Amino acid sequence: VLEMKTLIDKNYHTIYFLSHNINFNVFLKKLSNYKNTLKLLIPVYGDMTIQVNRWTEANSNLTGWKAKLIVASIASKKQIENFVRNKQPIFVLRHPLTKEYFKPLEKKINTEITKYIYAGRISLGKNVFAMMDDFIKSSKLKQNIELNIYGNIDSIGYRFFTYSRQENIILKESNGVIKYHGQKTVKEMTKIYRDHDFFISMSTYQDEDYGLAVAQSIASGCYPILSRWGGYKDFDCSTQIETKLMSNYHLIYNRKKLIQTICNAPKADKEEMNDFTIKHFSPEAITNNLLKIIDKDYEVYSGQSSLFWKYRNLYKKNSGQPYIDIKTSPEVESVYKTVYHGYYE
Repeated sequence: VLEMKTLIDKNYHTIYFLSHNINFNVFLKKLSNYKNTLKLLIPVYGDMTIQVNRWTEANSNLTGWKAKLIVASIASKKQIENFVRNKQPIFVLRHPLTKEYFKPLEKKINTEITKYIYAGRISLGKNVFAMMDDFIKSSKLKQNIELNIYGNIDSIGYRFFTYSRQENIILKESNGVIKYHGQKTVKEMTKIYRDHDFFISMSTYQDEDYGLAVAQSIASGCYPILSRWGGYKDFDCSTQIETKLMSNYHLIYNRKKLIQTICNAPKADKEEMNDFTIKHFSPEAITNNLLKIIDKDYEVYSGQSSLFWKYRNLYKKNSGQPYIDIKTSPEVESVYKTVYHGYYE
């Protein structure tokens, strides 16, 4: 804070909190005397539905400041627009990829087998188990394909519904067309992606606001096969699989369409994929977009909307499981559909 004050006194009047993991409330309390001088850029990367306490506190600490909010996708922007009062400036700024993703691409090691990859968390909300089942069905219709899975098994997302815990038998028995490799380092994944043809994810995870692994895989020459959900929609690829909100409030993807896509998706031009990511996800591209955002007009933050307080009350009431009563409560149903409308529409 002392370093910030020194910079402010030297006429640096815009603060950009580089990470959504930073609790900006701590700084704003100590910089309140500069409220009429400073302008703020605050990233909201999928955390307003998770960091409920932080944004409850922000209703008093951030109100009155000239601020812009930064999100990772159009779906996330629509969500946050419903969570704040008035027309607060909200801008999309995606996460940049590191330089190692823009090195010249080498030819794939084994060209006889078409390789699919999933990398990320393995849980019910990510629909990994259903996707694996569909891939096995696809392998009976198309020869010489394999699916490699990387990531840790977790239970994130269970708090939204009363899911029963599922045994991960299919992972323990992975062999043949599906292989499970566990967690790898970021450096290892940059090489692994390059040996694959397609990245596949049917996630309908509640806060899938971007898809960093998708961007990393595209930069490595993989063509994406994605669920049409949340931040994934921004990739706007021809192989997006539609999702549907069921009467029991579970989100599903079109499994028949996925099988057809796996069997018929053409291999992409790896250089074209790499060029796409340079244009949209390179540090230079993201920096240019950030500079444009900084130059846009600021508005005084006026607090959280009534929808946020409804969500917050459900979150507190049910110990972090805001939608646990969705099947029996019209109020909970209404909150859910409004909060995630931009994700599944």
